[in-house]
Amino acid sequence: MRISEFCKKTELSRDTIRFYEKKGILRLKPQQRLANRYKDYSEDDVALLRLVKKAQSFGFKLREIRVWIEEWYQGNISVAQKIDIFKEQIQKIDEKIIELQEIKAQVADKLEEYLAKSSQNPPNESVRP
Repeated sequence: MRISEFCKKTELSRDTIRFYEKKGILRLKPQQRLANRYKDYSEDDVALLRLVKKAQSFGFKLREIRVWIEEWYQGNISVAQKIDIFKEQIQKIDEKIIELQEIKAQVADKLEEYLAKSSQNPPNESVRP
């Protein structure tokens, strides 16, 4: 398929697709180059980039994804290793949730402080931080 259709199917821009090609995440086989030098993307390429997008939405870094894709598609990652990868990511997400909850509590405290100050001041008076 041509890049315009590929963009639609992956919901990615041409620039993003080219970026993934430059980073070695999307590698076209020689037979995917047509005589006119156009690229002929496959359904496997669509599935790969959907996997990359999903992994990024789970919080995986692109450099991690690139390494895993290499190993994954070569069959070098066992099911146990895949489980470990996802367990580690869940732990990172849990840590991020705790961090965000702490930030949220700080913001809520500041909000309460300003609400208390604003009820003591006339409506047009500025409240200092």
